[in-house]
Amino acid sequence: MLKKNIFIFLILLITIFSLSGCNNYQELNNVMIIDGIGIDKKDDEYIVSFNTYNQNNKYETYKITTSNINDSFNKIYLKVSKKIYLSHLNILALSSNLDNLDIENIINAFNRRQDLRGSFNVVLIHNYEDSFFKNDSLKIKDILHNNYLEKGNVYPTTFNDLINDYLDLNIAYIPIIDNKTNTLMGMHSLFSEFNFYDLTTSSFLNLLQNKLKTLTLTIDEDEVNCNNIEVKYLVDKNNVKININFSYNANVNKNKIISYLDSNINNFLSNDYNLNYFHDLIKKKDYLFYKDNPKPNINFDITYNLSKEEINNLKDGDLIEENGKH
Repeated sequence: MLKKNIFIFLILLITIFSLSGCNNYQELNNVMIIDGIGIDKKDDEYIVSFNTYNQNNKYETYKITTSNINDSFNKIYLKVSKKIYLSHLNILALSSNLDNLDIENIINAFNRRQDLRGSFNVVLIHNYEDSFFKNDSLKIKDILHNNYLEKGNVYPTTFNDLINDYLDLNIAYIPIIDNKTNTLMGMHSLFSEFNFYDLTTSSFLNLLQNKLKTLTLTIDEDEVNCNNIEVKYLVDKNNVKININFSYNANVNKNKIISYLDSNINNFLSNDYNLNYFHDLIKKKDYLFYKDNPKPNINFDITYNLSKEEINNLKDGDLIEENGKH
């Protein structure tokens, strides 16, 4: 009798697990996993492209045309009759056809959603096309992060970064990609400024805002690899001292590197660069002065502390033995 009861219990257990597996499969079939969202605008209407993951590394893009970004989520639900799953969103791609107000509306619409994590990247796409998502958006993230880690031209701005910068500075910067060549072009500012910064200018922008750990410079065709970058600020009223520290690997003289940086950074600061970052810095460091001078003219004093990396490319042991012996 005991053996019979055990056998019946095992049969029931297997049946329960089988039914549970079927339910999970049904649930997966009723969910649309959004990998990337692209937004363009034509004739006063938004074209919202939802790039979706369909298992086995296959993707499908659905397009919705709407005058209201919020409606696009309802319309995509009706079109595919599935629950939208946004927590795996990797990229929000904004067309360069959008103006600043369009982007503000889009950001507000996304910020109101409770089903987004905010860790997805936001990029501006030059030469945007509806077929922008040819595959998974992780490849776009790789382009952003590889450049950030190796070159330092762009900062891979997330949605959370964008919101925080808007709240603190009333300005944010996102990378811009050329869709035709699939290459990075630089950074683009949003909100209180709508401006393009090329790759070189973007490097100094990100350096001054202490967003880089690595930066590659080209000085007279020589490559200079800057590592372990640390930027420190000292604020006294409207006087901002910036100390830039890093180690470098190059055959270029240290004084030449400093001269190159100093010339380009000072030129960058004098070309109508938005100073909200430094106004906010004064607010945090010297609030009593800031309270009476919210937008002061700023005097910059920039110093550099460079140390050359010692690299030994030879392996242990002698390369050539004495008396020509091998």
